[in-house]
Amino acid sequence: MRWVTRDGTIAGVAGGLACLLAEVVTFGVRGPLGILNDFWIYWSAAAVLNAGGSAYDNAALARVHDAAGLPGITGGGYTYPLAFAEAMRPLAALPPWTAAAVFVGLSLVAVGVALALLLSSVRGLPLPAMLAIGILGGLYTPVSYGLWVGQANDLLLPALALAYRGVGPGATLALATAVKLYPAAGLLAVAGRPDRLRQAALAAVTAALLFLPDLLAGGRAAGRVAENLAADAYWSNQSLNGMLSRMALWDGWPLRGVAVEALDIAAVAALALLLALVLWRCRTQPWEGCLALCLCFGVVAAPKNSLWNFTPLLLCFAFGASRARERPAPAVALLVGLLLTGVQLAVWAASTPAGTVPDLVYHDPAGAALSSVGTFSALLVGAAVAALLLGQQRGPVLLDRPSALSSSQ
Repeated sequence: MRWVTRDGTIAGVAGGLACLLAEVVTFGVRGPLGILNDFWIYWSAAAVLNAGGSAYDNAALARVHDAAGLPGITGGGYTYPLAFAEAMRPLAALPPWTAAAVFVGLSLVAVGVALALLLSSVRGLPLPAMLAIGILGGLYTPVSYGLWVGQANDLLLPALALAYRGVGPGATLALATAVKLYPAAGLLAVAGRPDRLRQAALAAVTAALLFLPDLLAGGRAAGRVAENLAADAYWSNQSLNGMLSRMALWDGWPLRGVAVEALDIAAVAALALLLALVLWRCRTQPWEGCLALCLCFGVVAAPKNSLWNFTPLLLCFAFGASRARERPAPAVALLVGLLLTGVQLAVWAASTPAGTVPDLVYHDPAGAALSSVGTFSALLVGAAVAALLLGQQRGPVLLDRPSALSSSQ
């Protein structure tokens, strides 16, 4: 069977074009404010490497950034594993705006390819419905706004989509984890695959190769781990950590005095237990849904996770789309979850004076809740996917197990 279908390809192209349109509209509304801010950090870090320095030298990175006359801020500097900065070296050899154009082009292609792979697994939907899903996928706020701020998540989508379709999930998930933390949660689903040992070995070898540059360069300070687990009420943090940290700022917060870190660990542990129970109950159900559910857990469990890191939820929407007719209620919940991320962006925009970052008020329940709409959206999506998996035995399986791709290997 082909890796992508005609309808899936058309829907993927439509999604990529929709994402491009979103960038054009955003530029018309915001102007250059915030454009590609994170990409300039990647580019500057790679430029420092090209000059023989360390990507983690924040002072050197800031000097390169400022000397090139780039917009935005370097903030905490480059924070990813070294392999990604090494991969960015060719772009750092180009003039910054030329490199930016290449980065945007590659990201748009990645969105289209990922959507084509994901939607080619959906059966029984007419082309207009596939087009609508593809367009919504391209307009999905973490995908489109994430590209606006220059995030790397869109580039990781093809690897996640290949894992969803059963193509070397151990290796492809490890590849994505070498750039972002949250895809590591997808490896939890590998335990339910018949080739679990082979996939675990692929993941281990891939991770070892990808993290080798960090080991050879001395890596980063071990204290960074503790720093990432600390309380964080920053406006863009849409993980459980961020939500609970903002709730703790309520004037009438009933758990005042309780360490946010303890609350976060307890909440993540409770979700992890629920995830383990669902995975055990659904161990004979489609791999695609189990993977999507694990990635959904990953985006809310990662201690510092921004809204643009919610791109893996596209896998949840693909899984739900294939079951929309048999399970309309969870499918509607998935759609609501998709739209809520747009609400989060609108809330931020409404609370943002011109030229500043959002300054939401957390001292009341309404303010804290509005600042965590993205977190609620991910929890809703996760609950919907779990319901689809748990209800699978009461309806037909529309996707093969293993997937069409894995059977062609």
